[in-house]
Amino acid sequence: MAYSIQKTSGQTLSTIADGTVDNTTDLKLIGKNFAGYGEIQNENFVFLLENFASAQQPPRPIAGQVWFDSGENKLKFYDGSAWKTTGGTTSTTSQPVNLSEGDLWFDNVNQKLYIYNGADFSFIGPQDAGDGLTQMQSREIIATDNTSKAVVVATIEDEEIAIFSNANFTIKDTGTQFADFAGFVDNNRTVKKGITLKGNDENGVNTETFFYGTATNATKLGGFSAANYVRSDQANFSGTVVNFDDNGINIGNDQDMSIVIDGSGGNEGHLKMNQQLLKFSTYNGASYNEVFRINSSQILPGGTPVSQVSPRSIGDATNQFNEVHAQSFKGTSDRANEMRVGLPANNEYITASYTYSGAADANTIVARDDNGNIAANELYGVSSRAKYADLAEIYKSENNDIPMGTIVGITGGEGDTEIGPAFINGASATAIGVISTAPAYLMNADASGQAVGLIGRVPTLVKGVAKMGSSVYVSNDPGIGTTEPDPDGPLCLVGYILEEDAGTSEAARLVECFIKC
Repeated sequence: MAYSIQKTSGQTLSTIADGTVDNTTDLKLIGKNFAGYGEIQNENFVFLLENFASAQQPPRPIAGQVWFDSGENKLKFYDGSAWKTTGGTTSTTSQPVNLSEGDLWFDNVNQKLYIYNGADFSFIGPQDAGDGLTQMQSREIIATDNTSKAVVVATIEDEEIAIFSNANFTIKDTGTQFADFAGFVDNNRTVKKGITLKGNDENGVNTETFFYGTATNATKLGGFSAANYVRSDQANFSGTVVNFDDNGINIGNDQDMSIVIDGSGGNEGHLKMNQQLLKFSTYNGASYNEVFRINSSQILPGGTPVSQVSPRSIGDATNQFNEVHAQSFKGTSDRANEMRVGLPANNEYITASYTYSGAADANTIVARDDNGNIAANELYGVSSRAKYADLAEIYKSENNDIPMGTIVGITGGEGDTEIGPAFINGASATAIGVISTAPAYLMNADASGQAVGLIGRVPTLVKGVAKMGSSVYVSNDPGIGTTEPDPDGPLCLVGYILEEDAGTSEAARLVECFIKC
């Protein structure tokens, strides 16, 4: 009668005919009335006793079978599809397959431990980036009071750079731990509650290790209490004298204004502006009123233009300046004790006066009487005497900068320009006069332009032979006269030379001439 062999689950594993041996599994199953069954049965017992100990996996495993891998010295079981290690860690050169969640794998090539999360491997350790130990490490440190302090130490390539602690303490000088933490707080090994960086001094100032980032709060900055610093939104120095060195202070996003102490002796206060305008304003109870301003060369009243604001004053009837010193004064003066006459170099100041007698007071400035009459012993002016020799009139020129002695003519009415250097075949070929700097009588004096000598003695730019009585004509060189005109060109007489011998140079030079254009 055949044997029907069942698994624990009730599933039929095999049916063994009488007198036969079944090799479906790694154990030989003996049928009824098989001769010599004793040896086979005993081997089966040995296989079970040694869990099929071999470097080669059993060839016909069934789910739940146990095998001792003598090659790896590990006990394994068959899950129905693959052999798995029972407990411990799988040690291989490459990622193992068919692992369960929570299984460990040791990479025996790179000496690293991983855990399987059901889908992938997660690295456990050791954290050894670089040439040495790099990791966050839990440690116990003995303090000077002999208590054990639990800390977390940040280590990079065997160097401890930070300690995380929940208490303040000092590391005891014992064993290797004291050497491990050299450099912590000036080598005193002081640990503060929180994070203590290597290189801190007793004030927490560090020149070796830094935090780079944004801190939401700090009790000290640069070793000084936060209370010693001024807030930018609420700057207040009340009751405190603030001292700055000679370098002073800078104001503005671009440091446009600075207040410094400079000078050769370091004793000169200096307000500097790298802009072209500095305004001074005061509060009038409702708004700020600009009193005055300073540009690169002037002190000006506040407001632009002045006509749109109330006029500004310097001093008042009660608060007066003692003296105002200036090289010149332009404006209206209510009164003056003295006025300067003659050349400025003479520095001659005399008083003003008038008289009803008809005779002028000596050494006084002339003034009108009640009838509008001026009394003078002798009147010197343009009407009776002149220091200079020519009669001139103001004409407009381009930029009003034609040099003295230049012969000029009418430009032809281009724009506002009336005159320009005269030359043959030019728009200003016909000369009207010569640029004069010291006319005896100036017509149209209040007009804008340059004085053109129309008649009289005027230094004139001339080239060529220059002798007494020689005629001077317009040449081909703009603004320069010649005594040797082009015979084929038009002749435009300018005047006559009044110097006995002014040379023969072809270079233009100033020669005294009588102008008669």
